[in-house]
Amino acid sequence: MKNYKHVQCQGVNLFVEYGREGIDNRALTGVVTSGQLTVSDVEFQIVEACTGETSGIAKCVPATFHGVFYAKLFSSGRYMRYVVGVTGIRCNTVTFILKRDVRLNKVGFTVISCYWGNRTPMTPCDPRFKKQTETDQESARTFWRSHALVDDGTGYDRTTITPTPPPGWE
Repeated sequence: MKNYKHVQCQGVNLFVEYGREGIDNRALTGVVTSGQLTVSDVEFQIVEACTGETSGIAKCVPATFHGVFYAKLFSSGRYMRYVVGVTGIRCNTVTFILKRDVRLNKVGFTVISCYWGNRTPMTPCDPRFKKQTETDQESARTFWRSHALVDDGTGYDRTTITPTPPPGWE
């Protein structure tokens, strides 16, 4: 059984699984404290929020092929593109991936992911990728050919590292 903490931001109930990878707790706290989260009444949504003065480091950065590798995420088992030797970009925007849910007898949203930085396109390895339009797919591939996550040594299985794009990433 998973355990969740409940936080509220501007009357919106958020449920966060304890220990879940892909949740930046400092980013979550910054948005909750600033009260800058606005959601709509849909099942699944990606929302950007500004933390005001609180800032963090976005891990998705522009990247050429130098220092790029792919590795499987622990959280999903899917491949992600990483780059070594660069630092993240300071920002005050947090992106939330939310799914409507009922927990603790409250209607709200489970936080699937929460990270510093602007919204990024879906990765080519996401199972929902092929459900997008061809234009959106090509736009996402173009983005991920020129961007990667900063390698901080965490969140991925080191035994799966490869310099070659896995199927779907080409």
